[in-house]
Amino acid sequence: AKEQELAQKFQQTEEEFNTHLELTQVSNMLKKVEGIDWAEEYQKILNDPNLIDDPLAQQAEVNKFQAIYMQAQNLTAKQQALLQQTQEAALRRTEAAQQDTAKRLAATHEFAVKSIKGWTPELDAKITEFAVKDLGYDVDTLKGAYSPQIYKTLHLAFLGQQSQLRQQAARPSPAANQPVATQTVSAKASVATNFDPERANMSD
Repeated sequence: AKEQELAQKFQQTEEEFNTHLELTQVSNMLKKVEGIDWAEEYQKILNDPNLIDDPLAQQAEVNKFQAIYMQAQNLTAKQQALLQQTQEAALRRTEAAQQDTAKRLAATHEFAVKSIKGWTPELDAKITEFAVKDLGYDVDTLKGAYSPQIYKTLHLAFLGQQSQLRQQAARPSPAANQPVATQTVSAKASVATNFDPERANMSD
């Protein structure tokens, strides 16, 4: 089924590419006649003095003009049809992508509820916050990448981070292992002297 889906997508992509290619070719051809005033050009042929006296030559120029005019009209109609095809293809691709995203998100949610022990919307919010803040994802990227396998990987990474944070919090700080330094305070007593140093002898 997956191979068939991929083959169908490849075929649609190839068809869309060919449509874009044809649209480019038609648009380039129309640029050659862009800005032509067809009514004015037709009147120029009718009033050309070199053709008035030669009805056969004038009719030949009219036939050539009409052929170019009809080709331009057909190209314009084809261009509009191709533009519509490309717009419809882009719309189908967008709708398919939205449906695919919705299916994956639903499958991921179902997996989380059934397979992740203790899963709650609060836990989901924490996993999303972890993926955005710590792993550098943005929300749109997560929505585009979510699947049961990816979600399980993010959950395990989140649990690993939480375990690491708990270990760091329980680990004693280096300061707690250092011996406490004791301070020895020595008191200095002041000695009062009641004699004149000039009269003191050696024993004094």
